[in-house]
Amino acid sequence: MNEQARNVIIGVFVLAAICLVVWLVLFLHPTVGDEQKILRVRFTNIEKVSIGTRVTFAGRPVGQVIAINQIYDARQKAQPETERIYFFELVLAVDSSVHVYNTDQIVLHTLGLFGEKSIAIIPRNPPPGVVPVEITNQVIYAKSGDQMQDVFSEFTNVAAKAGKAFDQISALLDEKQ
Repeated sequence: MNEQARNVIIGVFVLAAICLVVWLVLFLHPTVGDEQKILRVRFTNIEKVSIGTRVTFAGRPVGQVIAINQIYDARQKAQPETERIYFFELVLAVDSSVHVYNTDQIVLHTLGLFGEKSIAIIPRNPPPGVVPVEITNQVIYAKSGDQMQDVFSEFTNVAAKAGKAFDQISALLDEKQ
């Protein structure tokens, strides 16, 4: 076999390999379960989340976001116990083998170096005396996705409690004098 024929055969194999890789990337979609269970989750912030965003359960991909709905009257339906306004409802299609309970936590999670977002369902043990109930057709309220906001909120709460304690100590010292 001469040099030119061998180069042509190598070129054909390289071209076939490139075509195979392109086909795999464009047309072979990874599956993440049967997507038979539908969950409705409300969020305060859905930065970088779109339809097709991955849903994970304990770190394993189990579904994706299939719809994003805006809640127009969210200010009237604010949750008083959380003081947060949930403007968006995400519809998640997850594998039917996934069981989500009212004690589990749902958060926005950042993956990788480029900041790709995913919806993470994190199983949690129930507090003592609480019996977990599986969520079927009700709306789930997710934890805030902004971790810095949570840190500042906790710091503000601690500072307010410390301020009250100092006021009480000051009042006690004033009484003793």
